[in-house]
Amino acid sequence: MNEQILLEHVKIRLNIPIQDETQDALLCLKIQDAKDFFLNYCNRKDIPETAASLIEQLAVSSYEDKHGVVSEKMGDTSYTYASTTFSGELIKQLNRYRKVKAI
Repeated sequence: MNEQILLEHVKIRLNIPIQDETQDALLCLKIQDAKDFFLNYCNRKDIPETAASLIEQLAVSSYEDKHGVVSEKMGDTSYTYASTTFSGELIKQLNRYRKVKAI
């Protein structure tokens, strides 16, 4: 999985010009977080090439996430938090790669 290509694809998904390097450090962290999440959630030691798009989607979702806030109100301050950071659709896609963990 080529890191530079992953970074470029994430930028495209976020409408960030590929030449713009101001967000690269943060995006690289988000990509690494997405990989770590994938490996942990799926009980795997590898990331299949076919999961590259999913890693990109996880990184984008993480970048766009407001720390789990799904709604907020400014007057008299009100926040509602989601129980999971990622959408049900992303979780479904992750489940295709999940391995059973033996105890």
